[in-house]
Amino acid sequence: MALHTFGTNANNLLIALKYFPGAATLDTDIGNLENSLASDVWTAQKGTPGAPQVPDSPGPTGTIATGTTAGTVTVTAVTFVAGAPLATITPGDVVLGAGIPSTTYVVTFSGTTMVMSAAATTSLTGQYLLVLPQDNTAWFKRDGRLFVPNRGVLKIRPGDVIARDNTGWPILVSGASANYPGSQWTFT
Repeated sequence: MALHTFGTNANNLLIALKYFPGAATLDTDIGNLENSLASDVWTAQKGTPGAPQVPDSPGPTGTIATGTTAGTVTVTAVTFVAGAPLATITPGDVVLGAGIPSTTYVVTFSGTTMVMSAAATTSLTGQYLLVLPQDNTAWFKRDGRLFVPNRGVLKIRPGDVIARDNTGWPILVSGASANYPGSQWTFT
């Protein structure tokens, strides 16, 4: 198996896998998806108008930036957009964005150049990137449990689809909803 794309018939932008107990769901796929899940407090700010308000938040922990990808591990012209300052980007931080493979992380960051652990699959100028500290608050386990940060544990049933959006937020869609003929969901 492998990680797949998932979304509505009009838009497949989520990274996903179908869950089946036992060997049908590979440990590497579970690990790849789990390592790219994140909490929703990466942009949370206290007292900042227009920002998601989380009373006990220390402030933003993730950085939203743009950069130029060229189908390589190097991102150039990295420019701050929002969140934590560029100076907070450190080796090991998770990198999310269109054309950035799951489980990609920062190898080095200096000035406006970032080297990633995996090559981008696209060549884009002004590519939006989300750089997050390693976040182990969301998890997905082989025994059929998905922990959604600040929400609780969900039971995953065979055939359910576990996905993440471009910010790493976990999404669970019932297999009954995703797998019937004519469903609005597309799993590729």
